Amino acid sequence: MSFKKEDSSLDEKRLVQEMLKSFLSILFEITKGASINPSANVNVMLYNSKKIPNGLERKYSCVITSPPYANRISYVREVRPYMYWLGFFDNSKQAGDLEWDATGGTWGSATSRLSTWTSSGLFASDSDFIETIEQINLKSPILANYVHRYFEDMHSHFSGLHMILKPNAKLHYIIGNSKFYDVIVPSEELYANMLRENGFTDVKIEMLRQRSSKKELFEYLVSATWNG
Repeated sequence: MSFKKEDSSLDEKRLVQEMLKSFLSILFEITKGASINPSANVNVMLYNSKKIPNGLERKYSCVITSPPYANRISYVREVRPYMYWLGFFDNSKQAGDLEWDATGGTWGSATSRLSTWTSSGLFASDSDFIETIEQINLKSPILANYVHRYFEDMHSHFSGLHMILKPNAKLHYIIGNSKFYDVIVPSEELYANMLRENGFTDVKIEMLRQRSSKKELFEYLVSATWNG
């Protein structure tokens, strides 16, 4: 979108024709690609990935996901207009509650809850992780709580995941590291460590790309196998 005055020397009719031609060409390619997509029966279930229920009948052979990064991006904040419009939210409290339930949620009332959140002591023996949290805490205690809680959320996810996996199931997580002030948070290494602690094997870290935000930030693929 631009408010720049158009060049009156342009042939407006020709320009519109070229734009329409370009639009139709792109539309054709999209519909052509969509027409060959395989069809399948889909079952959508509402659960919290941090609290996977025991006793589910169906087991899965593969997990492919890109969980929220530990970088304070609020998905609820970004989509809340649509959530109100579609009837999922009636008031702001619902938005804040969903943000708190989400992995890495930090927007709205979730921020105030972080100020009183206390760790379960899950990473007490991990000296490198605790040192990272303490360094962030020197700059912002709330931000330190956010990072700490994020990884406790992910550990909760990993610890319950085996209940819905078949033997030899493959796991693939796309995750980026983070930087708060001058402190690098190696999310990919922490993911790998948590997977090993929870009985997963063949854990690997593969760098995929350098992200465009800061030179120290990269995107990784963390993969593993559940032997059952």
